[in-house]
Amino acid sequence: MSINHRNLYLSAALILIVFTAIYSLNSMTMYTSDDYTYRYVYQTYATPDAVEINGIKSIVKSQINHYQAWNGRFVSHSIVQFFMQYNKVIFNIFNSIAFLLLGFTIYSVIRIESDVKNRNYLLLFIYLMLWLQIPEFGSSVLWLSGSINYLWMSLIYTFFILLNLRISKDSILNGAILGIIGFLSGATNENSGPATSLICFLLIFQNLFLKNGMHYGKVFGIASSIVGFYFMISSPGSQKRGHIDYSLDVIINNLISVYSKSLVLFLCAYLLISLLLFLARKNNTVRRNDIYFILIMTIGHFASIYSMVLSPEVPTRSMFGSSIFIIIITSYLFNKVYGTKFFTRMVLLTICVLSVSSYIYAFIDIRATYLEVLSQIDKIKSAEPNSDVNVVMISRPKSTFNAYYGTANISKNKNDWFNSWMSRYYGVRSITGTYK
Repeated sequence: MSINHRNLYLSAALILIVFTAIYSLNSMTMYTSDDYTYRYVYQTYATPDAVEINGIKSIVKSQINHYQAWNGRFVSHSIVQFFMQYNKVIFNIFNSIAFLLLGFTIYSVIRIESDVKNRNYLLLFIYLMLWLQIPEFGSSVLWLSGSINYLWMSLIYTFFILLNLRISKDSILNGAILGIIGFLSGATNENSGPATSLICFLLIFQNLFLKNGMHYGKVFGIASSIVGFYFMISSPGSQKRGHIDYSLDVIINNLISVYSKSLVLFLCAYLLISLLLFLARKNNTVRRNDIYFILIMTIGHFASIYSMVLSPEVPTRSMFGSSIFIIIITSYLFNKVYGTKFFTRMVLLTICVLSVSSYIYAFIDIRATYLEVLSQIDKIKSAEPNSDVNVVMISRPKSTFNAYYGTANISKNKNDWFNSWMSRYYGVRSITGTYK
């Protein structure tokens, strides 16, 4: 067997393993939290006359309501409502593909900037880092609404970075593509969107001074990204929900909170980057352009973190984009030290052991919750229409890889918003949670 054929088979095996691993967890993750709300044309409270989503027109109407009342993330929530029309197995398949595509997009970004020494080693490293580094994996990758808000949106803004690196010629077509993807990238979410615009601006700045070239299509793409961000952030819903009375104490407290969360989440990655950078410098495998690229991605990483100082709340999963940028940096440097084969193999072996052990733990926890939720749904489905149903509440999940960790589910109060929307979805009068 030739080396090329062997590498191809290894790549196919890696893709199959990653797809199967993510699909298995997706298939054990039922609807939770906001999912039931987004099955209907958006309204604040569940009512018997809530209208189910049925096609593009209803999604557009729903997103106008959502834009006015809740927030401006029309890109992500339009996709959420599209998938809520169909059996969840459809989403499970596409979501697993989205995870694969994110890994390939990161790989492509690195391949444009640097010669890839070993494709399969690098891809394996990227997927392992995605598993270990993504914050609150359950609510940002497995939960339908959360995954589209974070995993799927990261595909858009990472692809925008890829386009800015790949496209080298000005043309109307290239400008249009950059404009469209730029607009969508800016409207992905409140911190990763503008951080991506900053990264792309710095890439243009680098190109202007090192190669003395200005690419007007890329400038248009960044301008379009800023418009998308403004359109999202200026929604009446975002303005009402995001209002905060700023003071020095509020900003300092937010800064401490953001710093603490980021340090917990990224400390190991920072240490690994320091070690990889030291080895790369020692082996003389990094050049000036490599340092510039790493510096630009680092600026984007910190910008996406500390822009949240001005946010009224900072859920850990909102650092998803920061994680993607740090994974790009780590993977880039890992590729640079590939010549130190003993070290790279030890790093891969270590993160493989960590990933497999954490996956087994997560799988057991997710399956336990899945069986409890399945029991709830079976009881609700078997109840008489318009009846009052009592179901046992799920046990507290143990792992952040579990989509039910920290997300809303059935509570004791039948009038709770989640209970009300789930009741509407299954056609019963009320659902009340009870203890075992």
